[in-house]
Amino acid sequence: MAQTFGSIVRRALRRRCPACGVGSLFATFTRLAPTCKQCGWIIQREAGAVTGAMYLIAIVTQLFAAALFFVVWLATDWTTTTKLLVGLPTIAVFSYVALPFARALWVGLDYYTDVAAGETAAPEYARDAYADGATEETQP
Repeated sequence: MAQTFGSIVRRALRRRCPACGVGSLFATFTRLAPTCKQCGWIIQREAGAVTGAMYLIAIVTQLFAAALFFVVWLATDWTTTTKLLVGLPTIAVFSYVALPFARALWVGLDYYTDVAAGETAAPEYARDAYADGATEETQP
Protein backbone atom coordinates (compact mmCIF):
# COMPACT_ATOMS: atom_id res chain seq x y z
CA MET A 1 0.00 0.00 0.00
CA ALA A 2 1.44 3.36 -1.01
CA GLN A 3 1.84 5.75 1.85
CA THR A 4 0.68 9.32 1.54
CA PHE A 5 2.67 12.31 2.68
CA GLY A 6 0.00 12.96 5.33
CA SER A 7 0.28 9.48 6.82
CA ILE A 8 4.06 9.79 6.99
CA VAL A 9 3.78 13.19 8.71
CA ARG A 10 1.28 11.77 11.22
CA ARG A 11 3.68 8.93 12.01
CA ALA A 12 6.53 11.40 12.42
CA LEU A 13 4.52 13.60 14.78
CA ARG A 14 3.81 10.48 16.86
CA ARG A 15 7.59 9.82 16.70
CA ARG A 16 7.01 6.47 14.99
CA CYS A 17 8.81 4.76 12.13
CA PRO A 18 7.62 6.14 8.78
CA ALA A 19 7.91 2.69 7.22
CA CYS A 20 5.76 0.63 9.60
CA GLY A 21 4.18 3.23 11.89
CA VAL A 22 4.78 1.02 14.93
CA GLY A 23 8.43 1.18 15.96
CA SER A 24 9.87 4.17 17.78
CA LEU A 25 12.19 6.54 15.92
CA PHE A 26 14.08 7.39 19.10
CA ALA A 27 16.41 5.50 21.39
CA THR A 28 16.16 8.35 23.93
CA PHE A 29 14.12 11.56 24.03
CA THR A 30 16.26 13.33 21.40
CA ARG A 31 18.56 10.60 20.01
CA LEU A 32 17.39 8.72 16.94
CA ALA A 33 17.59 4.95 17.00
CA PRO A 34 19.84 3.50 14.27
CA THR A 35 17.07 1.17 13.03
CA CYS A 36 13.41 0.51 13.70
CA LYS A 37 13.15 -2.37 16.16
CA GLN A 38 9.79 -3.37 14.66
CA CYS A 39 10.49 -3.54 10.91
CA GLY A 40 14.27 -3.10 10.66
CA TRP A 41 14.14 0.04 8.51
CA ILE A 42 17.45 1.92 8.75
CA ILE A 43 16.59 5.26 10.33
CA GLN A 44 20.11 6.68 10.31
CA ARG A 45 20.77 5.90 6.67
CA GLU A 46 23.90 7.98 6.21
CA ALA A 47 26.08 10.48 8.01
CA GLY A 48 24.45 13.90 8.07
CA ALA A 49 21.08 12.61 6.88
CA VAL A 50 19.22 14.61 9.52
CA THR A 51 21.24 17.82 9.18
CA GLY A 52 18.14 19.46 7.73
CA ALA A 53 16.43 18.95 11.09
CA MET A 54 18.99 21.35 12.56
CA TYR A 55 17.81 24.06 10.16
CA LEU A 56 14.17 23.18 10.74
CA ILE A 57 14.45 23.48 14.54
CA ALA A 58 16.43 26.73 14.17
CA ILE A 59 13.71 28.26 11.99
CA VAL A 60 10.85 27.06 14.21
CA THR A 61 12.60 28.24 17.38
CA GLN A 62 13.34 31.65 15.87
CA LEU A 63 9.72 32.07 14.80
CA PHE A 64 8.57 31.04 18.29
CA ALA A 65 11.06 33.45 19.89
CA ALA A 66 9.86 36.30 17.68
CA ALA A 67 6.21 35.58 18.48
CA LEU A 68 6.99 35.32 22.21
CA PHE A 69 8.94 38.57 22.07
CA PHE A 70 6.02 40.45 20.50
CA VAL A 71 3.46 38.92 22.86
CA VAL A 72 5.52 39.66 25.96
CA TRP A 73 6.55 43.10 24.71
CA LEU A 74 3.01 44.17 23.80
CA ALA A 75 0.95 42.35 26.41
CA THR A 76 2.95 43.03 29.55
CA ASP A 77 4.43 45.99 31.34
CA TRP A 78 7.23 43.90 32.82
CA THR A 79 10.74 45.23 33.15
CA THR A 80 13.30 44.19 30.57
CA THR A 81 14.97 41.95 33.14
CA THR A 82 11.69 40.15 33.90
CA LYS A 83 10.96 39.73 30.20
CA LEU A 84 14.38 38.14 29.71
CA LEU A 85 14.06 35.95 32.80
CA VAL A 86 10.74 34.61 31.49
CA GLY A 87 11.46 34.62 27.75
CA LEU A 88 14.89 33.00 27.53
CA PRO A 89 14.07 29.86 29.58
CA THR A 90 10.73 29.56 27.74
CA ILE A 91 12.54 29.59 24.39
CA ALA A 92 15.14 27.07 25.62
CA VAL A 93 12.45 24.67 26.88
CA PHE A 94 10.45 25.08 23.67
CA SER A 95 13.52 24.30 21.58
CA TYR A 96 14.33 21.18 23.61
CA VAL A 97 10.76 19.88 23.45
CA ALA A 98 10.40 20.66 19.73
CA LEU A 99 13.74 19.07 18.74
CA PRO A 100 12.55 15.45 18.54
CA PHE A 101 9.57 16.51 16.46
CA ALA A 102 11.83 18.38 14.02
CA ARG A 103 14.12 15.35 13.77
CA ALA A 104 11.14 13.03 13.28
CA LEU A 105 9.64 15.25 10.59
CA TRP A 106 12.98 15.36 8.80
CA VAL A 107 13.29 11.56 8.92
CA GLY A 108 9.74 11.32 7.58
CA LEU A 109 10.59 13.72 4.76
CA ASP A 110 13.70 11.67 3.97
CA TYR A 111 11.57 8.52 3.89
CA TYR A 112 8.93 10.14 1.68
CA THR A 113 11.40 11.59 -0.84
CA ASP A 114 13.73 8.59 -1.00
CA VAL A 115 12.29 5.28 0.16
CA ALA A 116 8.58 5.81 -0.55
CA ALA A 117 9.53 7.41 -3.87
CA GLY A 118 11.11 4.15 -5.01
CA GLU A 119 14.64 4.00 -3.65
CA THR A 120 15.29 0.31 -3.22
CA ALA A 121 18.24 0.22 -0.82
CA ALA A 122 20.36 2.41 1.35
CA PRO A 123 24.01 2.77 0.34
CA GLU A 124 26.13 -0.12 1.56
CA TYR A 125 28.12 2.06 3.94
CA ALA A 126 24.85 3.01 5.68
CA ARG A 127 23.72 -0.61 5.87
CA ASP A 128 26.97 -1.66 7.52
CA ALA A 129 27.42 1.44 9.68
CA TYR A 130 25.83 -0.08 12.76
CA ALA A 131 26.34 -3.77 12.00
CA ASP A 132 29.09 -4.11 14.60
CA GLY A 133 26.89 -2.69 17.38
CA ALA A 134 28.44 0.77 17.17
CA THR A 135 26.42 3.83 18.05
CA GLU A 136 26.31 7.21 16.37
CA GLU A 137 28.83 8.57 18.90
CA THR A 138 31.43 5.99 17.85
CA GLN A 139 30.99 6.47 14.12
CA PRO A 140 33.67 8.55 12.33
